[in-house]
Amino acid sequence: MMHYHLMFPDFDDAASCERLASLGFTDASYSSDTCPSFERDGVIIFVDYADASLSEWRARDALRFSVINLGTDEQFVFDDLDHAITYHAHLTAEA
Repeated sequence: MMHYHLMFPDFDDAASCERLASLGFTDASYSSDTCPSFERDGVIIFVDYADASLSEWRARDALRFSVINLGTDEQFVFDDLDHAITYHAHLTAEA
């Protein structure tokens, strides 16, 4: 069940969330977070707002997609969802 839209009713990038869900990611969005998140295989991807003025943490030139390896707490950021998904595949292939 997708609940990011309940936690973040003003979220402006449903397409990225729907894409992650279609790839088997579970909606892990939590109201204390700054944006929706999706988890699969111990790796979580945060999807920040497309409109930087709605973001709680990033400047206009910051990257939108954060990938966090829950096993190591390493975090990587990307400007493109495809890059984040590719990096997720790299991390889970190593496991």
